[in-house]
Amino acid sequence: MITGFSNPAQWRTTVITGSGSYTPKTGVVLVTLVGGGAGGGGGHATGGAGGGGAGGTGLMNYQLGVTAGSPLTITIGALGTGGAIGSNGTTGGDTSITGGLTACPIGNGGGSGGAGAAVNGGNGGMSGNAVGYFPITGAGATGGAAGGASNGIPTGIGLLIAGTGGGAGAGTGAGAGGVGRGYTSSNPSVGGTGIGGGGGGATIFGMGAAGGNATVAGSAAAANIGTGGGGGGQNAAGGNGSAGQVVIMELY
Repeated sequence: MITGFSNPAQWRTTVITGSGSYTPKTGVVLVTLVGGGAGGGGGHATGGAGGGGAGGTGLMNYQLGVTAGSPLTITIGALGTGGAIGSNGTTGGDTSITGGLTACPIGNGGGSGGAGAAVNGGNGGMSGNAVGYFPITGAGATGGAAGGASNGIPTGIGLLIAGTGGGAGAGTGAGAGGVGRGYTSSNPSVGGTGIGGGGGGATIFGMGAAGGNATVAGSAAAANIGTGGGGGGQNAAGGNGSAGQVVIMELY
């Protein structure tokens, strides 16, 4: 008769926010990761506001075969920087793991928020595309002459989940920047008011940053969740996106 277990195996979780290495103790790990979020676009000096940066592509609970005791190389996608007045933001970096027995899908960085133009607001960035596995996207909203449009809801295939695109900046017709929606309609990243910037795109780890009001810079995204920075309001810079992260789980 079995009356109990001695030292039962437990899931051990390691959160990695900087590039380096990880040495597994077993032959299989579960990987969750996200690419870096993009920076928001800067607003035009006298025209439209900047679009929000997109979130990076995520991977959830991917079973990766590894060799116990053999290090994996971890690259964390860098954050995209917010654009100066009249300039696009920069894209987020890719997050990757190499050294396993098979290839691990890459978490691509988000696309940059566009700068505001003389009349129209800047476009929201498009989320990372998982090149080589399945093309998945979260569309950024297109800037126009009035209030900014909200971003599109992303598509995902299997374990890969695109970040959401950024909201568009408002044009000179005035109005708020478009919101950066998450995977549901609740708690979006808001756009700025009065020719305001678009909100940044979300990821599996959280929501993007808010767009700036007129003459106010877009907000920076929270650290290491891969989300997009807010677009700058008219005559203001965009906010920085968020670097990516890797979470590794082992049962031992």
